[in-house]
Amino acid sequence: VASNRFGTEILMDHGAPNEVQRIHFYGKSFITDNTGAIVAEAPDNTTEEPVMVISSTLNLEQQRQERLAWGLFRDRRPDLYHPLLTKDGNSQK
Repeated sequence: VASNRFGTEILMDHGAPNEVQRIHFYGKSFITDNTGAIVAEAPDNTTEEPVMVISSTLNLEQQRQERLAWGLFRDRRPDLYHPLLTKDGNSQK
């Protein structure tokens, strides 16, 4: 889920009434499945202060099974992580 801001933010100079920067946010929130495919998306709306709620139903069990098939953690070796947690990479526990 990626929620995006909408509207304009005006940044003011510290201690002075001068506008430093104006940032425009255009929205376009969306929801993707576990592969990154967009399953729901808010419209590209540039009217003043729109309020949009989008939703989608995801099969969490199916996503869990697909993620397990990726094998990301299959070859993990947590027993070898300790040197990564030290400043010099050599210190013992």
